[in-house]
Parts: sequence; structure tokens; C-alpha cells
Amino acid sequence: MTRLVVLAASLSIVPLLSIQSPQAPPRASATPTTGTATVSGTVVNDEDPPKPVRRAVVTLSGAGLVPDRSAITDDDGRFAISGLPAGRFTLTARRPSFVTSVYGARRPARPGTVIPVGDAQHVENLIVKLWRGATVSGVLRDERGDPVTGLEVRALPARPSDSSSMLTMSNNGVRTDDRGEYRIFGLEPGTYVIAAKPTETSGGPLFSPEESEVDRTIEVLRQRSAGAPGASRAAAPLSAPGKPTDFAPIFFPGVSSAASASPVVLAAGQEMTGLDFAIARVPTVVVEGTVIRPDGSRASGAAVQMGSAPRDSSFPIDPVSFSTTAASDGTFRIPQVPPGNFRLVARAPADANRGAADGNARGGVTEASTWATADVVVSGAELNPLSLQLAPGVTVSGRVTFTGTSKPPADLTRIRVWLRMQSELAPSGAAINGMAWIAPSAVHADGTFAIDNVLPGPCYMTISLAPADSAVWSARSAVVAGRDMLDTPLEITRESAAPGVTITFSDTRTELSGTLQTQSGSPASDVFVIAFSADRQLWGRVSRRIRAVRPGIDGQYSIKDLPPGDYLIGAVSDIDQDEWLDPAVLDRIAAAAVRISLGEGEKKTQDLQIGSR
Repeated sequence: MTRLVVLAASLSIVPLLSIQSPQAPPRASATPTTGTATVSGTVVNDEDPPKPVRRAVVTLSGAGLVPDRSAITDDDGRFAISGLPAGRFTLTARRPSFVTSVYGARRPARPGTVIPVGDAQHVENLIVKLWRGATVSGVLRDERGDPVTGLEVRALPARPSDSSSMLTMSNNGVRTDDRGEYRIFGLEPGTYVIAAKPTETSGGPLFSPEESEVDRTIEVLRQRSAGAPGASRAAAPLSAPGKPTDFAPIFFPGVSSAASASPVVLAAGQEMTGLDFAIARVPTVVVEGTVIRPDGSRASGAAVQMGSAPRDSSFPIDPVSFSTTAASDGTFRIPQVPPGNFRLVARAPADANRGAADGNARGGVTEASTWATADVVVSGAELNPLSLQLAPGVTVSGRVTFTGTSKPPADLTRIRVWLRMQSELAPSGAAINGMAWIAPSAVHADGTFAIDNVLPGPCYMTISLAPADSAVWSARSAVVAGRDMLDTPLEITRESAAPGVTITFSDTRTELSGTLQTQSGSPASDVFVIAFSADRQLWGRVSRRIRAVRPGIDGQYSIKDLPPGDYLIGAVSDIDQDEWLDPAVLDRIAAAAVRISLGEGEKKTQDLQIGSR
């Protein structure tokens, strides 16, 4: 539950653990930094009373500390990290079967509190708490009650996130064993949806003959048993192939839609057993067709992928995905497709002599390609063969400009520009995202760039600079047709190629900073400070104008490089990871927020006093 904090003055912010923020610029130097400061403390577990955690790995990181420093706790859970320079650092602890935790976090998998360290200072007696991971387990059975072996099961966060959360490796999915049992461990506390989906080893298709075929087979068997004349073994087959079936994606407690699933709420260290549910086989069909090149020839070796359409993929997992390669005559065949809404994507090199396309496109598509897409609705009825007409990918071009007093980078070719599909278009890791991802394009020496082979659709733009240049310059906008592609997606179409994009870099850096205090004047650090655009149209899962941080133990906080504009800033005593990306939550925070206008290159200091409501 989100708990708001009343703001009694103006406000601002500090980089502590910044979630849902643009990727931090790479460090400009790899030269190790040293000093005479020390940080020490103890790692404990979540028992009451807490007990020391031995052999935990403790890591200190932060700007100005190269490389990160780590230590292993002793038998009493104690650690010490010395030789540190002055700075503001984050302390993280991890150990198998526990959820990775940060010093100062109120709950597991939460942002922690920054530790300010001065020259030769000894910061002592820090307590870092580790919470045990939660576990879910159960049994999957088919409609006859038999265990289902080899089916993939995942625990999916009920609130999908685009940010870098600390999801554990065990959440990548497990397979049911020979008894149909699954067990997922090491989960962060939170609300999950348990999902199961078919895999290539889930048993293959079964066939359901028509009722008339069943009656015919029974009659043949009866005649054979009775020795009736003409009832030879060659008279008729004893079975008919019938319609193929396979397991369909299913969500606990046995529903076909994630929206209808029963949420599973887990506390730290909780082991929830008995999450059994049945998974039914459903009629499947064959999706087949032909891939045709722009000149009318057959696209031999074209890569074909099909995944659940966006409206079916509200969680960061493709319930069903398929990959295949077109044959020498351009035909493709995808068997065992269950009911659902799918998007089909085909890709082939523009050069017909180039050979087969890479269906995985690891590292991004770099060669000139042709594309075709189609939406496919599968209901169980047989489908007519498809004809996929390839067309060249779209080229998005533009120019980079620099505004400010600093000298522009000497080597513009170190700047990289790339497009990524709108996050709502396909979930992270989806088959279509993997094939359509375009490799970054280098800017030319004259400041122009061209991104080729773009699959039509809504896209955002992402820009990166060389480490040394990012210390001076930052991308302020990427404007095309009056729209900033750093804030909102641009619909890329073949019919209307995008006009030139103007990317503007600025050497003026914005910053909001100050101190958060309680009514008694003591530093306040046990809160979240959230800054977000006053323009509701700029809210969203990938917005660069929504930032959440925790103050340091000295109450100081700061946010750097927010784009110029009007912002609302609020303080929240507790909030779930990425919950601040929910417009309904931001609406509630806005009621008690402070409004601030931030100009180009402006640095504002606004202290904040908090009270309770």
C-alpha cells in the first residue's frame, strides 16, 4: 500500500538508488580509486531476533569508486571495506536462498539509503538485513488427472516492470518433473501470477478422431473379434489421425487469461505449497504459407517467427512463440498452434543470394533486410495458407546538433543511435522483439546518421555517447514532425517514411537537490522521493520524466539531468517497485506534491520538511 507524506515546504532530490532512470553514463576512467576511509558493519537475517549471516557477499558501489569493492562476512556476519575515497555509496548484500538487499531498505528488493563517506572517515556499525526468498510449489495435471511432465512454469510479477529489478535466476522458469511437480524458490516478496506454457518437450501433439471415426473403429474391432467375413486386418485402419491437440498456456488456478488468474501474495521467506492446477489440451492448427520476395520470387531461407500478439502478452513472457525457416520454395509450416491472437513476422536478406536469414538476429539486424508481418487469429478451425509479401525495411535518418559553450566531441562516430519497439508492442524477450531488434547505428563524421532495416511500427529512440563525452554532453531531444522520440513513440510506416530526426545535445545539466528533514529538524531518509512531469501525457512505463530516489542517511537527495519542464515532487513512506509508474498512483501523490519548474541547465535547491498525515 502506498503511504503519502505531507510536504511542508519546497523540495528537491539526490542520486541514491535511482529506479526507472536513464542509464547512467559509463565511467570515464578505469583507473582504480583509493583513499583512507572505511565502511564496516554486520549482515543479519530477518529472524526475530536477527541472526548474523555468514559468507554473505557485501559490495560497495557508487560514482567515483572504481572498481566496486566487495567483502565476505565472517562467522559473526561482520565485514569491513577499507581504502575508500570520499563519496556517496550504495551497499548491497547477497547470498544464495536470500533476496539481494541494499543497506537502508525497508523491505526486500527495495531501494536502499546512500552512505556519505568523507576523507579518512570510519563509517561503522552499519546493519544490512537479508530477507529469505519465498517459494511456491505445486503439481500440474491434465484433464484426466495424470501428471504433466516437462512443462515450463513461471512466477510472473503481477506488475510488469521495464526497470532493472533484482529478479532471481529461479524466476526464469522451471520444468515439471516426472510427477508433474514444480518448485520455484528465491522469489522476492510480492504478488505473482503462476503461469504454465507448453514446451518442445511437453509430450507432442495428441490426436482426437471424429466421433464417426471412433464408431467405425469400434465396429471393425467387433467384426474382427467375431471373425465376421471380410473383417481382414487390411480392411481399414483401427484409428484415424483426427484433429491434433496440445497443451494451451494456463494460469493458476486453471484459467486461460492472465487477467483472470488468482494472484499469489508472498511474504519474505514464505513457502506456499499446494498450488496445483490442471492444464487441458486444446485443438491446434497448422499455420503455413509462402514468403514472397519483392520481385515475386520465393524467399528461400526466410526467417519466420510467430508470437502472442501484444494484447495477449500483458506479462514479460511470451505464452506461446514459434520459429521456423522457409524451405527452398519459400514455404513455411508451423504445427501445433493453439487458439489465440498472434503476430507473424518474416525476414529475409534484401540480397537474394545472401542465403538464409538469422532468425534470432543476435546483436541486432545489420544487413539490408526485407520484412513482412501478419496478424493471425487461431480459433481451432483450419486456416488457409498465408502469403507473406516482403518489402524493404524503412530507413530513419537525421542529424545531431550541439548547443552550449563547450566544444563538441571531436569524434562524432562514437555516438550511437538506435530505435526500439514501443514497450507495449511486445513484452521483453518476446520472439518478435528478438528478431526485429535493430543494431545501433553510428553517427557519421559530418553529424548525419541513418538507421536502416527498421520494421514498421511505433518506436522510441535511444542515444549513447562515449564515456568521456557523456561527462559533458547529454541528449536533450530527438525531434521529428514536432514529436520528441525520447518521450513518445513515433509510428514508423512504409507509406510515410519518417522525415529527418534532429537530435540535440546540451552541455548544461539540470539538477534538483536539497535536504529532507523531519519536523524536529533531523535528517529524513526512510522515504521515497518521486519527481514526475506535471504533464500527464508524459507519464508511462518508459518515461524519462519519472524518477524515484531514496535520500542518503544525511537526508540529502538529488536528481540530475531531468529534461526541462514542469514537475511535481512528492514523498512516499512506502511504495512497491515501479508502482510510481502507475498513473493512478501518481494521481494520488500529486495531491500532496510540490510543483517546480526546471529550465534548461537550471540547478535548484529546495529543502523539504515532511510531516505525517
